[in-house]
Amino acid sequence: MYVIGKHIKTIFYNEKNGFMVGLIKINETDIEKAPSEIVWVGYSLNITENEEYQFWGELKKHPKYGEQLIVNKITKINPKTTNHIVAYLSSDLFPQVGRQTAEKIVTVLGEATIDKILNDEKVLDAVDIASDKKREIYQNLQKNEQMNQVITQLIDLGFSMGEAVKIYAFFREKTAEIIPNSLYDIYFHLPELGLVKIDNIARAQSIAYDDFYRQCAFFLYQLKDLLFKNGHSYISKDEWIANIKTDDIAIS
Repeated sequence: MYVIGKHIKTIFYNEKNGFMVGLIKINETDIEKAPSEIVWVGYSLNITENEEYQFWGELKKHPKYGEQLIVNKITKINPKTTNHIVAYLSSDLFPQVGRQTAEKIVTVLGEATIDKILNDEKVLDAVDIASDKKREIYQNLQKNEQMNQVITQLIDLGFSMGEAVKIYAFFREKTAEIIPNSLYDIYFHLPELGLVKIDNIARAQSIAYDDFYRQCAFFLYQLKDLLFKNGHSYISKDEWIANIKTDDIAIS
């Protein structure tokens, strides 16, 4: 099920992992007999109050806090009306842009302001504002757009919303390079996400069985498994090599 609405309040936010509890003012939904507002629970890095988003998830009734939307995917809805665009451009996402500057931009570029800027930074040359503000607007729009696209791509690959947020929080802009080139880098830096899942996702993307980084990831996995299984903090090179499974990289 989905909800389209404005995130009107952040109730809780964990900066370390992006876990969030918020309140949505519902504009559109496929939930039957939906209330005007609903609490949502999920993961995000850049949800901004009073901005509109589309949330996907399922309803669950918390024994203490009541009905909540457990969110597994979020996408930003670019503001369409001039008032919404002015509010967006003068929000905390654009520190150097005040309401007056935002109004000036929207007066020149109209209701398609966001799309026009994303498509061509030079459209801002028609607006009489400082060059550093133009650059900030374009860069921040690009950054937010890229982050939303990459997190959505990670979810589509098979990672959960929380895992996708954690991956992006660690790799940031480099995440886009890791997805097609070396998914096993995720295991090297975030082993808690589990090699089984990462390998299943990577293999679904037709990464070769004998891929160098895949072999490295499994050798590291087997080394850790040997240490933890035997309660050691040290293992000799010979013992490690003797226990390496080369016929099949077996994990459980």
